[in-house]
Amino acid sequence: KIVEYFPPNFLVTLSSSNSFSAHRREITLAEYISEQLAGPAETYPSKLSNETWYLFGETYSDDWKGLLSNFELPPCQTCTSDLSALAFGIGN
Repeated sequence: KIVEYFPPNFLVTLSSSNSFSAHRREITLAEYISEQLAGPAETYPSKLSNETWYLFGETYSDDWKGLLSNFELPPCQTCTSDLSALAFGIGN
């Protein structure tokens, strides 16, 4: 489980799925994972975009850096740590 890699009250910033991610919401990672697992497996067209929350970007803390440091960059000419940025996201 991903929550085991983070402190129990680790806060994440969620973004709404509407244009320009206009709204933000702060919640613990454990709560967000629980919400995702309790909801439907996919987002239906009838769901309003301001009611759909995604975790992406804003992963700059030391805890995130520790998790993302395990990611192996693909073999390509520009895929070096000084020319690449890693991002992590969770959502359906």
